[in-house]
Amino acid sequence: MNNSKVALLLIGCAVATLQPGAALSEIFPLKHGIYVLSNVPCGQASFGTLGSYDGKGITIGHASCKVKVLNKSGNTYNVSTKCYSERDDSTTKLTEVYTITSHTSFTVKNDNGEFSSRYCERSSLPSPWGDK
Repeated sequence: MNNSKVALLLIGCAVATLQPGAALSEIFPLKHGIYVLSNVPCGQASFGTLGSYDGKGITIGHASCKVKVLNKSGNTYNVSTKCYSERDDSTTKLTEVYTITSHTSFTVKNDNGEFSSRYCERSSLPSPWGDK
């Protein structure tokens, strides 16, 4: 897997499943919709560089993840993540730090590096994600 796909997989893992008892709240204070790695123009997004946030989690490829928020300080969340990928039948466990930089962007740090994503309007995305 290339670094951008690993980054999105790990981003998706950290926010993919609600914690027990959090059914009525959002995981992160982010706008619902499509998020693309910040170094990729919205119009050039691909399956490996985007995810969809719905308040309950981010859908990324074939990853199914469980997250536990270990602690929160301001806009920074320390989380423990366990992801299962159906594509290659693998499990990934890691600790990540999310910083919510605005209601439309965030940065995640983990053992694989630091990655930022931002919200993209559907109209700015290529097919099949865009409204075009």
